[in-house]
Amino acid sequence: MDVANWTIVGTAPGTPLQLNGVDCGVFMCYFANFVSAGVALNFSQADIPLFRRRMTIDILRKVVH
Repeated sequence: MDVANWTIVGTAPGTPLQLNGVDCGVFMCYFANFVSAGVALNFSQADIPLFRRRMTIDILRKVVH
């Protein structure tokens, strides 16, 4: 993958911010989830415990079925 011609784009005001050093994976997954669904990035650090539970349930459902 040639990234030499990529453009760095800053974040928009109001973009959710990770406030610790351990939630990067959850943030990345939910950024992708929201962007792919075409919805506003209207979550925050406070939502991460809920998102972790949702991810766990989704993973377990896929493993069981």
